[in-house]
Amino acid sequence: MVLTEEPPRAAAGRGRSRREPPSYCADGCRCALWESLGEAEPDAPAVRKEHHPDPAVLGYAETCALLGGTQTGLRRLLDAAETMRARRQALIRAHHDADAAVNAYERFVVEGRHAQQVGRACRDERALAARERPAPPTWLRIFRWPAILLIGTFDVWFFQQYFLDVGYTGADEDPGLVQNLIALVPGIAVVFMVLLSATLVGGLVRRRSAGSRVARLLGVVVPVVYLVLVLGLVGYFAFLRAYDSFADEIDRQVAVDDKVILIGALIGLLTLTSILMKVKGDDPEADAVFVARLRRRRSERRCARVQASAKASLARHVEAYSDLRAARDEGLSRFREAMLEAYRRGILEPRAQQRPGAEVPPALTLPPVLHATAVNGAVPAKGAAAREYARLLDDSLVDGAGPLLPEFEDIRQPRPSLGPLPEICRVLARLDPAPLQERWQRVERRLTEDIARLS
Repeated sequence: MVLTEEPPRAAAGRGRSRREPPSYCADGCRCALWESLGEAEPDAPAVRKEHHPDPAVLGYAETCALLGGTQTGLRRLLDAAETMRARRQALIRAHHDADAAVNAYERFVVEGRHAQQVGRACRDERALAARERPAPPTWLRIFRWPAILLIGTFDVWFFQQYFLDVGYTGADEDPGLVQNLIALVPGIAVVFMVLLSATLVGGLVRRRSAGSRVARLLGVVVPVVYLVLVLGLVGYFAFLRAYDSFADEIDRQVAVDDKVILIGALIGLLTLTSILMKVKGDDPEADAVFVARLRRRRSERRCARVQASAKASLARHVEAYSDLRAARDEGLSRFREAMLEAYRRGILEPRAQQRPGAEVPPALTLPPVLHATAVNGAVPAKGAAAREYARLLDDSLVDGAGPLLPEFEDIRQPRPSLGPLPEICRVLARLDPAPLQERWQRVERRLTEDIARLS
């Protein structure tokens, strides 16, 4: 019986204890870490996997890290989506209100009423100041119509009572509504006669020049006569009142004729007072200035309300625009933070450990200047990353969101999912408050020019 010879166990053990050729890194490099494991056996076949020397070429692990970074960034953007949506709605409402307020202000200015009121008031004031004849006192021009109204009311009542006593022939004490109304007619007619006479006399006086002899004579005679009448009536009334106070001592009463004279003189003097107030207080130029001032103040209050509404709406628009930009920038910062973490952990740290220190890393991307020439000394960015970023700006981030700039130049990277950012950036570009503010300034300049032209 022939026994086959087993290989010695020691030999088998020694075969298992030999070191196998070490594996290469995931990207096929042969770095210092690989060399520290020792050289392979001379007879062991070694299939060398050389990595690509171009730092812009990514391996599977690095690409996976970048994809994970974009997904993490999208989740962080979606976490801020509710805040951005609320601020987007607030910006749309604020823009609508501001546009309506600026349109209202523009219509107010285009109508030209405010400029006309201000210009007319300024022209009338200059004409009144340049006139030789002084204007009547302000109190006289203000109170002449209330005085005429009160005196006229007294005259109407007095004449009504008189004609009721004269014309009523009924048996009862109540003359009735019809006779009361008819008795008002003479008093009202007297008031109109007083107004007409005052208007005629006032026109005659104003047609006379201030330096004429007639005007100078009237300016002296009328005040003196009026003062004598007033003092005479007051003195006569004081005499009758004192006489009546001592009626018991002298055993005599005031005669009825004296009372009739007093009442008649009072009625006449009141009527003369209303005529003189009307004649002296009438000044068409001063009245025109007074009315123009009232209209200008009313127009200025309306203009101030329209301006305040437009200013407040523009301020709310700017605030809402700033809030939405801040929310967008916060979301972009979160996205950038996720991408930078992916760059650091997926590319830089593994390459720093696995590749020689003398190897050149991928070049950092500078912010692209998307123009043909340099701006402020900055060289326009080139390469695939800048072109991709420019396309990203054209497609979605039309407002120019720098935080999405790819970190490394010419590295082909996954296009990020931006969630609500494209719509947010479109809204920001469309609802920029700058055009409305420019319209506001143009309307302000037009109002100032119209007032200066009409004044």
